[in-house]
Amino acid sequence: MAARHWTVHLLRRLIAGQRRSVPARCQASPTPAASGTFLFTVTCGVGANTITAPTLAYVPVPTPTSIKASASQVEVDAPLTVSWNSAGGICYAFGGTRTGPWSGTLGGAGSDSLVVTSTYAGTVTYAVNCNVETACVTVTYVVVPATSTKTATPTASLSASASDQAVDESFTLTWSSKNSDCCEASGGNQGDQWSGTLASSGSMTVKEATAGTVTHSITCSGAPPAASASTVVDVKGQVVVATQPPSGGGGGEFDALFAIVLTFVLALRGVTASRRRGAPLDC
Repeated sequence: MAARHWTVHLLRRLIAGQRRSVPARCQASPTPAASGTFLFTVTCGVGANTITAPTLAYVPVPTPTSIKASASQVEVDAPLTVSWNSAGGICYAFGGTRTGPWSGTLGGAGSDSLVVTSTYAGTVTYAVNCNVETACVTVTYVVVPATSTKTATPTASLSASASDQAVDESFTLTWSSKNSDCCEASGGNQGDQWSGTLASSGSMTVKEATAGTVTHSITCSGAPPAASASTVVDVKGQVVVATQPPSGGGGGEFDALFAIVLTFVLALRGVTASRRRGAPLDC
């Protein structure tokens, strides 16, 4: 209607500008298929009396209602994303499995998505109505074959070469995993190098600078859920043996040796004195 009104109005101006009556043949082009600004041309008259005038005009074209699914075939109980788009307004859900969330009034301002599924095998049609315009998409749910096996979930193990260790003395952490892509280290103490991404299996030599109970852990990822493992090491402080210096009066092994020597000297003096007096020896 806006384009037609503009055409008639311009035609009247053109005819008035010529100040004479001419046969009129008017044509507007192009015909837009999407919203945007377009060049329109009007041609009036025939032969030598033809007059042409162009103009730019924005033409809004309503967005058609559409719907799509993330897959055309999925397994029973598998998640499926259904998305819809429209020019705006309120949208209503139809079809589906007749259970939530695909039912009733849909959220969003004419465009949004929902995750749905089906507990039964078969073909399911999801439909949406926005602005009295309906669109639909069909999805086939299939049963998982009995011979099919799901991806195995990861397992992990971690051990230490010693459960008790002294401060600043090295020990080895050994880990392994199955069905995992990589492992992540956690725990330990700052500065012991036990951190970051690890291979799916391996070993590392670490040492702790402070005493206490230290827990080292790994988390190995793969098919969810991830697997975790831990090991505990009791780190003890260094035992310092204090030695007491000998006192000024002597003591310890020196005192014992001195007593033996003194006893021997006194006994020797007694024997010498007896010989001088002529006393018989007691052998």
